[in-house]
Amino acid sequence: RLEIAGLTETFINSVLTVPGNAKEVDTHCKELKRLAVGRKLKELAIQIAHWAADEEPDVAYEKASQAIMGIRSGDLEDTTKGVNEMLRESIQDLERRFESGEQFDGLATGYEAIDARWNGMKAENLILIAGRPSHGKTTLALNICEHLVRNDKTVLFFNLEMSHKELMDKVISSVGKLSFTRMANASLREEDWPRLTSCVSVLKDKPLFVDSRSSLSVAE
Repeated sequence: RLEIAGLTETFINSVLTVPGNAKEVDTHCKELKRLAVGRKLKELAIQIAHWAADEEPDVAYEKASQAIMGIRSGDLEDTTKGVNEMLRESIQDLERRFESGEQFDGLATGYEAIDARWNGMKAENLILIAGRPSHGKTTLALNICEHLVRNDKTVLFFNLEMSHKELMDKVISSVGKLSFTRMANASLREEDWPRLTSCVSVLKDKPLFVDSRSSLSVAE
């Protein structure tokens, strides 16, 4: 007898004779996906137990996180689009930006040369700021964050290298045009205090949040 994926011809024929409704296909497909995810989770639970026994906790956690994310990613909605839909979206966006005077469709960094080359920062992009130590990577990132929050964009900054205070001092120095050295030494001049007061007014209640845990992993 014919066997396909371990199923006999008799079994396949019996399934084909069961009455069904084409309108319910989508419901049945969703139920199959739900059962498949449940089965994968049960299998993964066994695998995680092995990782927990054989690997270092941090390694086991990373593997488990990635595996769980892998299961979830397979359950996401289909985002495939046809050429007509994409053409319509592109033309509509171009018309909107032309009428509003927007030069690019991403978030501005505050650096005109960078914005012109990147066409702004977009949610679908992963942008890496790379360089040697002490070449200003964090300062550049903070300056971009500063520009965003001053325009009422929400920023979450994961800071693995310095304390909340050190990072905030850099922001205050930049926004208030204050000497970072004088701030670090608490040797502000008379003319620095009005700048400091103005800086506090600019930053107060802005949507900037900082996580300064130095041990953060990629998964976390």
